[in-house]
Amino acid sequence: MMAMFGAMLWKEWLELKRSYKLIIVPFAFAIIMVTLPITMKLLPALIEQDLPEGTVIVVPESTASDIVGGIYANFEQLGLIVLILVMMGTVASEREKGSASLVLSKPIGRGGYIMAKWLSYSMLSVISFLFGMALTLYYTRILFDGKMEWGAIAQGTLLYLVLILLCVTLTLLFSAIMRSAIFAGFLGLGSYLALTKLGQYLPDAIEKYTPSAFLDSTAKIMLGQEGGILAPLLVLLVLVAVSLFLSIMLFKRQEL
Repeated sequence: MMAMFGAMLWKEWLELKRSYKLIIVPFAFAIIMVTLPITMKLLPALIEQDLPEGTVIVVPESTASDIVGGIYANFEQLGLIVLILVMMGTVASEREKGSASLVLSKPIGRGGYIMAKWLSYSMLSVISFLFGMALTLYYTRILFDGKMEWGAIAQGTLLYLVLILLCVTLTLLFSAIMRSAIFAGFLGLGSYLALTKLGQYLPDAIEKYTPSAFLDSTAKIMLGQEGGILAPLLVLLVLVAVSLFLSIMLFKRQEL
């Protein structure tokens, strides 16, 4: 059984290679993330260019800490959308084309089919994010002054990977149960945004357990500040596990 799962996982990696996703996703993540330090470095000069002659505006120069603090926000605007666009048809499209039936005619089982896809896209997303983060920190260190808390940055980066896994799992869930890849992507993005943004409107006693609180705490930790992370981290891990379990259970009930 393990040999069959390994073959299925290898098939997924070959598919990622053939579709150029192994190149597209890391490259897209890197471009999205590295634009932050470059843009912030050029921003004062660009503003001065557009001002009428004789106008003086003092633009505070960004520091390394400012850039580090804005990495997550910059990535969430486009990075997760790229990930969802790449993933949203991973099951839905195969069902529509009939290739899912062909694959599942082998003794892999629907659970193994979903797990292979989850693991392959999780690895792709994590590696791509770490690649983009490394480039962003490299340019930040070159372009800006200021102390960088490398230990805190490493800890915050590892924590943020859990949010990426949540996005992967939610997108896979809706791709497994919806026949439309576009609708699956829309629901994946909507559910992720709801979980990570709406918590801030809840009472503090509840909000501190939400993915929204986790995102805020992770950003603070990355800057070397204190952040209550354990409770929302546990909730987030449960959400990932439940979403993955639902993906398998609901996909088993789908007609191919």
